Amino acid sequence: ETDKEVNAPLQERTGFVSPTVQNVTINGDGSSEVTYTYEREEYTFSITDRTYIDSTLTTNNGTYPYETEVTIKAVEREGYDFSWSDGETDYERTFDLTESKELTPMYTARNDTAYKVIHQKQKITLDGYEVVDTQNLTGTTDSSITPAVNTYTGFTSPETQTVTIAGDGSTEVIYNYARNKVRVTVTNSEYIEEGDISGDYYY
Repeated sequence: ETDKEVNAPLQERTGFVSPTVQNVTINGDGSSEVTYTYEREEYTFSITDRTYIDSTLTTNNGTYPYETEVTIKAVEREGYDFSWSDGETDYERTFDLTESKELTPMYTARNDTAYKVIHQKQKITLDGYEVVDTQNLTGTTDSSITPAVNTYTGFTSPETQTVTIAGDGSTEVIYNYARNKVRVTVTNSEYIEEGDISGDYYY
């Protein structure tokens, strides 16, 4: 109604702070005008653990205006299954911030990570070792293992080794088995044409 003072209606806008209602008198020529300015709401964004986060591509923890574009990227770790705390499994993501968000990168060690145990006997020539058995095994990434040694007749078994399983499957444990010496004793050697061969010899 002309010359009447009214409350200018507001609009609800998601992610914006509604301003204070203004009164306006309606001019007869239709020239009355009210301008409402809606400030963006601010939300917090944070990643709880940044140990395995690519900091060059990930938005910093902080407070940002509504609909700010946020980029996050976690580092892939071999031997681990990955997901964010909100269930997403992509290492790299981009989204608009429409609410306060706290994310945690979660890595679960795989229990099928490969490793090898190689058993080597000392050569009869004593100039090195040769492989006699290779075990292809699996275990949990980054866990400690102590593979058992074998027993071979005529050889001394080494001490066991404790190692950590690398996530890339490169872990190898090498056990070297040294040849034992055995004693040869010839009795009545005076009847041996080539001489007494009694002594210690490698198995």
